[in-house]
Amino acid sequence: MKILIDARPIIKDFAGVGSYVYNLLKGFKSSAPEIDFDVLSYDVAGEILDLKGKNINYKYVDRRLRKLLTASFDIFNLPLTEMLFGKHDIIHQTFFSTLPTANKRTKIISTIHDVIFLSFPECFTRNNLLISERALKKQLVSSDKIIADSEFTKLELVKKCRVAEDRIEVIYLGIDEKLNDYSAPIVQDIKNKYGICGKYAIFIGTIEPRKNLITLFRAFSMLKEKEVKLVIVGKKGWFYEKIFNEVEKLHLKDRVVFTGYVSTYDKGALLSGAEMFVFPSIYEGFGIPVVEAMASGLPIIAGNNSTMPELLGDAGILVEILNAEEIARNIDRLLIDDEARLKYCTLSKEQAKAFSWKTTVSKTLSLYKKMCGN
Repeated sequence: MKILIDARPIIKDFAGVGSYVYNLLKGFKSSAPEIDFDVLSYDVAGEILDLKGKNINYKYVDRRLRKLLTASFDIFNLPLTEMLFGKHDIIHQTFFSTLPTANKRTKIISTIHDVIFLSFPECFTRNNLLISERALKKQLVSSDKIIADSEFTKLELVKKCRVAEDRIEVIYLGIDEKLNDYSAPIVQDIKNKYGICGKYAIFIGTIEPRKNLITLFRAFSMLKEKEVKLVIVGKKGWFYEKIFNEVEKLHLKDRVVFTGYVSTYDKGALLSGAEMFVFPSIYEGFGIPVVEAMASGLPIIAGNNSTMPELLGDAGILVEILNAEEIARNIDRLLIDDEARLKYCTLSKEQAKAFSWKTTVSKTLSLYKKMCGN
């Protein structure tokens, strides 16, 4: 069996979809030696993709050609995949981009992580919105099977895109194995590295409107406990200017710490040192940071929307995402109520056991074999 994996989401400072593809490849290297994988990736990923294996062959493309690839594949739908990358039994499209093929024997699997832009188009740039819409339409038509990250995303595809349920396979994402317990001295060293002192709540995610950080900042300004800090871990996305301006407007500059993108190791230490994880995102197709926070044993406050009830179950506090007062009230509660904190810490750890990259890899391999009749 020969499979082409689209690994273009793996670039410098990758997260989200990049983490998904990276952990699939990591698992395939050790779990599927009988399958030959061709991995399409940008040349800049060469330093990142250290996953050498006899069954993994990298096909690097100059990243300066990314716009040409997008135009050829996603806009003009040119069936160039075989000519450029060879013949395959399966093509796995891992994000909102297509790899058109003229070979009718090749099975197409598409992972659709979310359809956020159908509900919140205002959260996207015009160009990104156009490409996502086109890619989604092509994937829905061309795919023999669709992988959804959650039952919520599957339901969105069924309701909003009229996809038959039997075409969709739900495969949860996992947790990075490096997120282990850290000693107090290591946590303190990492906190010092980013200028963090004292107690803090933490948020992890790209800085963009969909993450609803403005509401979180307003909630933070209402806290009774004024000494606690808020640590925002993540790189800038789009439309971030208003988000940073809100910190200035609310006079929170001394209480909000922006770390930018951090390594997996530093992220684990920052999670270990936090009092709680707060995540009032407007919409998530899955929510890797939430699962990581659960694995770190943090009490979690998240929105009562999209995938959050599915991921958290009873292991976290669900709030109305635009209600700053409710968010502030629950942050204050977790800061002073040790019994509640311990309860949610314990529940988080237990709930996190439902998610592992090993399971993600195993279920994905099973789908490959099923698609090829093995």
